[in-house]
This record gives sequence, C-alpha cells and structure tokens, in this order.
Amino acid sequence: MAEALREWLPAVIQTAKPFMSESDIDKGSRGLDEVVKALEGIRVSVMCLTPENLTEPWILYESGALSKTIDDKTRLCTYLLGGLQFQDIRPPLGMFQHTKANKEETRKLIRTINSSVSEDPVSDSNLSTIFERMWPDLERAIENMPSPDQVVETKRSVDEMLAEILELSRTAASSRKQSEWIDQYIPMLRQFFPLLEQVVKSAQTTTQVAPPQQPQEKALFGVKVKYEDDIKRIEGTAAVEDAIGRLVIFDGDKPVARFDEKVERWWKESKIA
Repeated sequence: MAEALREWLPAVIQTAKPFMSESDIDKGSRGLDEVVKALEGIRVSVMCLTPENLTEPWILYESGALSKTIDDKTRLCTYLLGGLQFQDIRPPLGMFQHTKANKEETRKLIRTINSSVSEDPVSDSNLSTIFERMWPDLERAIENMPSPDQVVETKRSVDEMLAEILELSRTAASSRKQSEWIDQYIPMLRQFFPLLEQVVKSAQTTTQVAPPQQPQEKALFGVKVKYEDDIKRIEGTAAVEDAIGRLVIFDGDKPVARFDEKVERWWKESKIA
C-alpha cells in the first residue's frame, strides 16, 4: 500500500514528491542517514498502519522523529488499513487524527497534503475533479491488499482504554492545576496594570530639575559622559543631578546645559571671577 500511494499521490498532486525508504534509498548508502535526512525535510508523513505493523520499531521510530517537527504546515497522518479502527491504535500513534482507507476520509487526507506541500496549492474544485478520476486506482490497490500470514488481534480491552482515558484526564487536570495559581491574581493584576502604565509614562517624561535657590559664584564644571572620551567643561553657578542620573548645569536660575545621557561623573573645577 505504501508503494501504491507513492505512485498514486503525484498523479493527484503534482507538487508532491513522495519518499519511501524501500524504494528511494540507493544500494550501498547508509540507510539510517538517508532516512534521517528525509525526515528533516518531510512536510507530511503518511503512516500506513495494519494490524500486523502497529508495533513495528521503524513505524514508532519514524512517527516519533516526525512528531517533534509538527507545526502549522507539518503533519503526521495515519492511514488505517486491514480493518483497523480508531480505538485500535495505542499511544503514541493514538494521539494523532487518523484516516480510514475509504473515499471520503482519503479525500480529506489529500486536501491536507495539498495545503501542506505547496505554497500555491491546487484549488479545491480542481483537486476534487482530479481525485474523482484517480480514486478508483487507489481503491483497487486497497481492495487487492494481500492477506496477512496470520491474523493479529487488534481489539483493545475496555480496561486498557479506560486506563488511557484516565491518564489523559490526569494529565489535563495536572496542566490546569499548574496554571490555577495565577488565576487568583488576575483581578489584582487588572487593577495594577493601569497604575504601572502611569509609572512608566512618568519615568519617560523629562524630569524638571529646580535651580538652586541661593545665588552662587560662577565656576567651571567638568562632566564625563559614559562611552565618550572627551571631558565636557561647562561654565555655570551650580550643577544639580536628579534622581535618575540626569545632570543640569545652571547659570543663576537659567539652565545652560542638560545631560540626559548616562553621566559617569562630574565635578566642580574652579571658580570664575
């Protein structure tokens, strides 16, 4: 069935370039390396599942590797063959959305592949027309699947499925509990954020520094601004530094220099007659 899909898919979606390890790895190459390289660039993986291969190591290895890269454009699709039902699939494969090997389910799978593998996907109307024409070929391949050497029991016990549901419920409850602690602070945060916004706006507003009240003699002030080598020398009567590190030099009550940058140090050098 994997071989049949490999041949059939590009006839429906021309941009699809299927990779199948059994057919697309050259003899004499390092098989595992080639598989890893292929998995890194895969946009959609179709895992053909039958009662006989549900626990095969390669199925689990490839699905695990692909699940790490699943995002808005990457998909892992399980294709259920040989009478498999959704409830027959155990985790981790059981966590994904499954596709039954019938016409309508396969149509949905094709739509997913179409939207994932191309930046310019085939329109829905054209895709539907192509699918209708090509479906009989895949349907024959499904109907002519060889019979298994031995019958494998796939039905899961009620106890096993209940245990899985319980574990999923516990995981969901645990995730909820971890986030509940912040819920009680939401009303407080709603009151706090407007106040925080006012504080930030206040800090961003240029602070008005009041000049000294007592008249003083003129002097020369040296100022070293951080990241600058030159020493700035300003004539004035007083220098005042505000609470957030900005410096203003006054001549009487008139500011003659303002340093909004980070002032490394400043000093009074000498009086001026």
